[in-house]
Amino acid sequence: MTRDGRGTYAIWEMSGNMKNTKSFTPDLKELGLLMLGFLPWMLFLFLSGHTMLSLKIAIVISLVASVTLGFGDLKRGFILSWGTCVFFSFVSS
Repeated sequence: MTRDGRGTYAIWEMSGNMKNTKSFTPDLKELGLLMLGFLPWMLFLFLSGHTMLSLKIAIVISLVASVTLGFGDLKRGFILSWGTCVFFSFVSS
């Protein structure tokens, strides 16, 4: 084993077990964008209650969230954003 300048053993560098943080960052970004696509559905899940009024409020909030958060995806024609907007606009009428 070799020692680095701080006096610790450089086992991880030698064996190649350290993960490159630059390749890990785009994965987190893609996961965040995917979760953002499902945010209107999560809002609907947590805001809808036992009364019809709370259900209607949750539907309207989810519709507004799907349009505002997914505006760029709607322009590009992603199916998740369009399906979400169509569903919440259909059930809100």
